[in-house]
Amino acid sequence: MIAVAVFILFAKATGSVMGSVSGTVTDSVTHKPVHPAQVRVVSGPGDLTDAEGHYSLNGVPAGELKLRIESSGYRRLDTGSSLAQGDSLKLDFELRPLARVTGKIVDKDTGDPITRRVLLEQKDGFGGGYAQPDKNGGFEFADLEPGDYSLTSVGIDDVAVRVEKADPKNPGPAYGDNAYPGLIHLDDGEQ
Repeated sequence: MIAVAVFILFAKATGSVMGSVSGTVTDSVTHKPVHPAQVRVVSGPGDLTDAEGHYSLNGVPAGELKLRIESSGYRRLDTGSSLAQGDSLKLDFELRPLARVTGKIVDKDTGDPITRRVLLEQKDGFGGGYAQPDKNGGFEFADLEPGDYSLTSVGIDDVAVRVEKADPKNPGPAYGDNAYPGLIHLDDGEQ
């Protein structure tokens, strides 16, 4: 009986310093809901957004909060707020989508797919990487930070290649030997 009374007193005491946080997570470019996105208090409760981008955190300790919001294909957001005892906060967040580059690499003269690696390098040297084209020469680089990139084929000797835009409505022209001409500039969420 004493253990039950102590538990009830403890629950009442801790309940008085707890609060809740709820809101919506949207895409900063399209303003559409982001689902699923994880919203959590660092060292505290977390929740996944529903199809409408809504989340709800209950039992959040009062005081200064460190919040982390993340979802695949978006830049992680770390932010803070303050929660008073017993308060309910409504906090909406926008996540910045990361960029993507897709394309196809083919022989310039025959149009046959080339399946050797493609290199995407960010101008400042901190982003990009290699992609292995599929059997049709298609490749993709995802989750890219905004910036300027160059695109080159790798390991192709004495073969003239072209890199085509993947957009079927605007496939783009054939490009020069072993490189996409100039820089590719990517903004948030650009594909």
